[in-house]
Amino acid sequence: EASVDEVKFLDPRRHQNVSIAMAKLRMTAEELKEAILVCDESLGPDELELLAVILPDDEEEQAIRTYLDSEDANAGKLRNTEKYIATLLHIERLQAKISMCNVLATAGDALEELMASIDTMQEAANQVQSSQALKKLVKLILYVGNFLNYGSQ
Repeated sequence: EASVDEVKFLDPRRHQNVSIAMAKLRMTAEELKEAILVCDESLGPDELELLAVILPDDEEEQAIRTYLDSEDANAGKLRNTEKYIATLLHIERLQAKISMCNVLATAGDALEELMASIDTMQEAANQVQSSQALKKLVKLILYVGNFLNYGSQ
């Protein structure tokens, strides 16, 4: 049950959205913090999308940081959603680290597509090299070209 003394920075709708995202992530703030720091594979595109919901906007971040830096700050009085966000704010260059995790999470799919394209090109090159019909055609073109050139000298 919520305490009357809880410190709140998120409006009710935002609080609800962050609470839902936290529940879907199924990670404590500390677990999420560690996962971000090492770009753990548990942070796939879906989890990173949920993380985007949790991250504070500039105004929310400034309010939480200002509170935590104040003399009468008591992190224990923060509501759960604000505590969760406050834990993430301890990560230096948070946005850059999340961007890197996103690149790593999506790189596998891009690599698979690239490998499929390379395989297709390799197969095409093998067919060109082994094609007897193509060799005969190129030989014929060479003969015709030589014949035409011979007559123009």
